[in-house]
Amino acid sequence: MKNFLILVVLSTTYLGLVVCAGTALWYGLSAGAFLAALMIRYGIKGLLFAVLGIFPQYFLYIPAMTMLIMWCETLNRGIYFKNDFSRDAESGILTPKRIMKLLGILAVVFVGCMLESFVNPGIMSWLLTFF
Repeated sequence: MKNFLILVVLSTTYLGLVVCAGTALWYGLSAGAFLAALMIRYGIKGLLFAVLGIFPQYFLYIPAMTMLIMWCETLNRGIYFKNDFSRDAESGILTPKRIMKLLGILAVVFVGCMLESFVNPGIMSWLLTFF
Protein backbone atom coordinates (compact mmCIF):
# COMPACT_ATOMS: atom_id res chain seq x y z
CA MET A 1 0.00 0.00 0.00
CA LYS A 2 2.92 2.33 0.73
CA ASN A 3 4.33 1.80 -2.77
CA PHE A 4 0.88 2.50 -4.21
CA LEU A 5 0.63 5.84 -2.42
CA ILE A 6 4.21 6.88 -3.18
CA LEU A 7 3.81 6.10 -6.87
CA VAL A 8 0.55 8.06 -7.14
CA VAL A 9 2.00 11.10 -5.37
CA LEU A 10 5.31 11.09 -7.25
CA SER A 11 3.54 10.72 -10.59
CA THR A 12 2.16 14.22 -10.11
CA THR A 13 5.67 15.68 -10.10
CA TYR A 14 7.65 16.69 -13.16
CA LEU A 15 9.75 13.51 -12.91
CA GLY A 16 6.67 11.28 -12.83
CA LEU A 17 7.56 9.44 -16.03
CA VAL A 18 11.02 8.69 -14.65
CA VAL A 19 9.42 7.42 -11.43
CA CYS A 20 7.04 5.15 -13.40
CA ALA A 21 9.89 3.75 -15.52
CA GLY A 22 12.09 3.36 -12.44
CA THR A 23 9.34 1.51 -10.61
CA ALA A 24 8.89 -0.94 -13.47
CA LEU A 25 12.66 -1.42 -13.66
CA TRP A 26 12.92 -1.94 -9.89
CA TYR A 27 10.17 -4.57 -9.83
CA GLY A 28 11.78 -6.42 -12.73
CA LEU A 29 15.24 -6.39 -11.16
CA SER A 30 13.82 -7.47 -7.80
CA ALA A 31 12.00 -10.41 -9.35
CA GLY A 32 15.12 -11.49 -11.20
CA ALA A 33 17.30 -11.24 -8.10
CA PHE A 34 14.72 -13.16 -6.06
CA LEU A 35 14.56 -16.00 -8.57
CA ALA A 36 18.33 -16.09 -9.04
CA ALA A 37 18.98 -16.24 -5.28
CA LEU A 38 16.49 -19.06 -4.79
CA MET A 39 17.86 -21.01 -7.75
CA ILE A 40 21.43 -20.64 -6.47
CA ARG A 41 20.51 -21.68 -2.94
CA TYR A 42 17.97 -24.47 -3.57
CA GLY A 43 18.32 -25.42 -7.23
CA ILE A 44 15.11 -26.41 -8.99
CA LYS A 45 13.27 -26.58 -5.64
CA GLY A 46 13.94 -22.84 -5.36
CA LEU A 47 11.76 -22.24 -8.39
CA LEU A 48 8.90 -24.13 -6.73
CA PHE A 49 9.52 -22.13 -3.56
CA ALA A 50 9.35 -18.86 -5.53
CA VAL A 51 6.14 -19.76 -7.34
CA LEU A 52 4.33 -20.98 -4.24
CA GLY A 53 5.77 -18.19 -2.10
CA ILE A 54 4.03 -15.56 -4.19
CA PHE A 55 1.12 -17.76 -5.24
CA PRO A 56 -2.25 -16.24 -4.48
CA GLN A 57 -1.46 -12.56 -4.07
CA TYR A 58 0.69 -12.01 -7.15
CA PHE A 59 -2.17 -13.01 -9.43
CA LEU A 60 -3.63 -9.71 -8.26
CA TYR A 61 -0.49 -7.64 -7.63
CA ILE A 62 1.03 -7.96 -11.11
CA PRO A 63 -2.04 -6.74 -13.04
CA ALA A 64 -2.77 -4.08 -10.40
CA MET A 65 0.74 -2.65 -10.46
CA THR A 66 0.79 -2.71 -14.27
CA MET A 67 -2.48 -0.82 -14.38
CA LEU A 68 -1.27 1.57 -11.67
CA ILE A 69 1.91 2.41 -13.57
CA MET A 70 -0.14 3.03 -16.71
CA TRP A 71 -2.60 5.18 -14.72
CA CYS A 72 0.23 7.21 -13.20
CA GLU A 73 1.84 7.71 -16.60
CA THR A 74 -1.47 8.95 -18.02
CA LEU A 75 -1.90 11.31 -15.08
CA ASN A 76 1.61 12.70 -15.50
CA ARG A 77 1.16 13.20 -19.23
CA GLY A 78 -2.16 14.92 -18.58
CA ILE A 79 -0.55 17.37 -16.17
CA TYR A 80 2.72 18.18 -17.94
CA PHE A 81 2.29 17.29 -21.61
CA LYS A 82 -0.93 19.03 -22.53
CA ASN A 83 -0.56 18.38 -26.27
CA ASP A 84 -1.32 14.70 -25.66
CA PHE A 85 -4.81 15.39 -24.30
CA SER A 86 -7.73 17.40 -25.57
CA ARG A 87 -8.74 20.29 -23.34
CA ASP A 88 -12.47 20.43 -23.87
CA ALA A 89 -14.94 20.77 -21.02
CA GLU A 90 -15.35 17.02 -20.50
CA SER A 91 -11.70 16.07 -20.22
CA GLY A 92 -9.94 17.06 -17.06
CA ILE A 93 -6.95 15.62 -15.34
CA LEU A 94 -8.85 13.84 -12.57
CA THR A 95 -12.16 12.86 -14.09
CA PRO A 96 -14.58 10.66 -12.13
CA LYS A 97 -13.75 7.79 -14.50
CA ARG A 98 -10.03 8.06 -13.70
CA ILE A 99 -10.71 8.33 -9.97
CA MET A 100 -12.93 5.23 -10.08
CA LYS A 101 -10.20 3.36 -11.96
CA LEU A 102 -7.68 4.33 -9.26
CA LEU A 103 -10.07 3.18 -6.53
CA GLY A 104 -10.56 -0.10 -8.38
CA ILE A 105 -6.80 -0.63 -8.54
CA LEU A 106 -6.57 0.21 -4.82
CA ALA A 107 -9.28 -2.38 -4.08
CA VAL A 108 -7.38 -5.05 -6.02
CA VAL A 109 -4.16 -4.23 -4.11
CA PHE A 110 -6.10 -4.42 -0.83
CA VAL A 111 -7.50 -7.86 -1.71
CA GLY A 112 -3.95 -8.93 -2.60
CA CYS A 113 -2.79 -7.76 0.83
CA MET A 114 -5.53 -9.81 2.47
CA LEU A 115 -4.52 -12.90 0.47
CA GLU A 116 -0.91 -12.35 1.45
CA SER A 117 -1.86 -12.01 5.10
CA PHE A 118 -4.31 -14.87 5.49
CA VAL A 119 -3.88 -17.42 2.69
CA ASN A 120 -0.16 -17.33 1.94
CA PRO A 121 1.08 -18.23 5.47
CA GLY A 122 -0.73 -21.58 5.27
CA ILE A 123 0.82 -22.33 1.90
CA MET A 124 4.26 -21.29 3.13
CA SER A 125 4.11 -23.43 6.29
CA TRP A 126 3.14 -26.45 4.17
CA LEU A 127 5.90 -25.67 1.67
CA LEU A 128 8.59 -25.25 4.33
CA THR A 129 8.15 -28.85 5.41
CA PHE A 130 10.06 -29.78 2.23
CA PHE A 131 13.00 -27.42 2.84
